[in-house]
Amino acid sequence: MKSYRAMTLQDLIDELWALPQTAVVDGLEPSVHSYRGFYEQNAIGFEAGLLLNAHELAQALTKEIGSTLHGWKGGEFPCDPAQPVYLADVGDTGDMIVGIEQRSGEDPYIYEPVVTSYRWW
Repeated sequence: MKSYRAMTLQDLIDELWALPQTAVVDGLEPSVHSYRGFYEQNAIGFEAGLLLNAHELAQALTKEIGSTLHGWKGGEFPCDPAQPVYLADVGDTGDMIVGIEQRSGEDPYIYEPVVTSYRWW
């Protein structure tokens, strides 16, 4: 049985680094913004068909740490790697990222985010 847990931004970055060097991730954008549900928490946009090398994505997300995130209705928040990360476009709410898994039945090096409606609070 598989079990999942809420991921922080740092957990996601670590999981991306752990993938094979040739792995690509489908859908995750290479930047972090403030999550609309809780402005101090992290969100990453989704774009189906956007294939990025997992290690390059990890590097891009690492560079976001400490940057200033702007809340949907105001306020500024540091991009904190200890905060949870959601799959949501700017201004939207979305599901929490709980993992990265190999896409079944396709190229063994394509991975995609696993999400759940579980909430951090």
